[in-house]
Amino acid sequence: MNKKNSNKQKILNKAKNDMKKEELKELRIKGQSLAYVVFLILGGSLMIFDFFMGKDPNEVLTLVWGVTAATSFNKYKMYKQKLDLVLFVVATLACISSLTLYIMSTIK
Repeated sequence: MNKKNSNKQKILNKAKNDMKKEELKELRIKGQSLAYVVFLILGGSLMIFDFFMGKDPNEVLTLVWGVTAATSFNKYKMYKQKLDLVLFVVATLACISSLTLYIMSTIK
């Protein structure tokens, strides 16, 4: 009987630990999502400012696309959704393009 209670306690403790891990994972994801939204808002604001100042927005675009690619890749690793993989590929290509355009405009 005591062994049975011991097994139940082990299972209960394992379930509690798994729940805590899941809660921490969800909390981290929510925090990253908020940081990403704030980054996009700031990046958009800087691009609008650059537009009105006649500056090349590709520097900021490179950062925005780079962060988008990294975020999408991380989400793909966690959830294995094709949309995240597609967004990762598109954002990576856009990041490389923006970086190339920025370098070319800076070198001139």
